[in-house]
Amino acid sequence: MIHGCFSRGTTPNQFFTLPFEKELISDLKVTYTQNKQKILQKTLKDVKIEGNDISFTLTQEETFQFSEKGIVSV
Repeated sequence: MIHGCFSRGTTPNQFFTLPFEKELISDLKVTYTQNKQKILQKTLKDVKIEGNDISFTLTQEETFQFSEKGIVSV
């Protein structure tokens, strides 16, 4: 699990590096939780994969779903 924070109403870029080749992926879920509740989930159709890197940008609307207080876990 990855822990991080960002400001509500921003559009943060998200980057992840896979420890294996992208051809091995048939399904993907990047889940954001806060206070033990699922807030947001990205799937394979929502992300860009180049080499071993996964990236996407959260929208303002998506980041407004998080509480002002508390850690966001990925």
